[in-house]
Amino acid sequence: MSGKSIYERKYKSENDKKNKKKKPPIKFEDVKNKYGKESMSVAEWAVYLSESRKIENGKLTEKTIKNYIKTICDKSNGLLDVNMFKHDAKEKGIKYEFKPQYHSLLLTLMATDCFDNRKNERRISTRGELYSQLLENINKYLNEKDKKNIKSNPIYVNSVLESYLTEKINIELTELLRSMYHSDPVGRYQFMIETLSNFHSLRELIDKSESKVMSAKMVYAHTLDELEDAKYQKGLFKSNSLDEFIINYLALKMAGKGYEYIYEDEELSLPATYLAVNMFNISIKDDNDIKEKIKEIDSLISNEKRYIEIVKKAENILNIKDPIEAEIYQDLKERVAIRYLRPYVSSEEYERTIRFVESCIAEDKFDIINKLLEIGRSHMTNEQIAEIMKIKDGNN
Repeated sequence: MSGKSIYERKYKSENDKKNKKKKPPIKFEDVKNKYGKESMSVAEWAVYLSESRKIENGKLTEKTIKNYIKTICDKSNGLLDVNMFKHDAKEKGIKYEFKPQYHSLLLTLMATDCFDNRKNERRISTRGELYSQLLENINKYLNEKDKKNIKSNPIYVNSVLESYLTEKINIELTELLRSMYHSDPVGRYQFMIETLSNFHSLRELIDKSESKVMSAKMVYAHTLDELEDAKYQKGLFKSNSLDEFIINYLALKMAGKGYEYIYEDEELSLPATYLAVNMFNISIKDDNDIKEKIKEIDSLISNEKRYIEIVKKAENILNIKDPIEAEIYQDLKERVAIRYLRPYVSSEEYERTIRFVESCIAEDKFDIINKLLEIGRSHMTNEQIAEIMKIKDGNN
């Protein structure tokens, strides 16, 4: 009896089922018209992102994209959840769905090395590359409204400036090491010790400044609890990097919350101005009326009964003659002043405070950027450093 065996018939049947289930690979031509107009699946997004990053199709898998989404959610401080990127956030197991409203923000983030675990984010060169990629993507992918909102935040101008400064620091460190190791062997160790000492002093200065700003930010962020959109606005305020800010901005959009753009002609109350100046160590020129008003507030606070009581307690505990304890004492006085004034600053003034800080320092930062562009990749002279320091200290 001729014919195929039961095994052969079963194998053919199973093979036919597999062939029926197997779908043809998705091509860029299939998805390019969906961008910004229709929702995309994970597989479709992987193809679109591959083309945007000039990566061979198939190298970015669905699993890769899901890992990217998880990383974005992890960096959002609880504002985003992976289920928010699915067809129905309330149902488990539902397929991912990337809606057109946030395609451009996702692409701005994903078309970078943000998710490359092989790179150490703490390295100066890596952070510089990432900022450059994000700055390029903001101009390349975002619509005018999102672009304007992101560029209105101090984080943006910081990133532009830091991108240039990172390159400069790399050049100067290379030059420093070259000079040091080509110096006379007899005195070389002295230069190395001097370098260590200067690095240590700089690190102490950074740590002290960071501690002051972060504690003041916590005071401000606490005030935002009264706002309806508090957790989202607080996330924007507490962002420490451009990628983190874009992630928090994405969360704001996905939650259907508006981003309030504050115009430069809006006024800031005197208490809010005082807090902003002290939080961010803003230099105010001597001929500015605000400087005199800040002094008046300092005088009023220092004569308040409760303030005097707290300061006296600190004086009884701390040894003011000790340099470290003297710094702690000074920091405590500044924190008490901020705590004292906080009730006089309305929650609505939060955004105005940020805008004030930006307007005070943005012009100087762009002046520094222009100066760095003039210098180019060459080694900086003492005169050039002095000019930049002058701008930084508000003496230009």
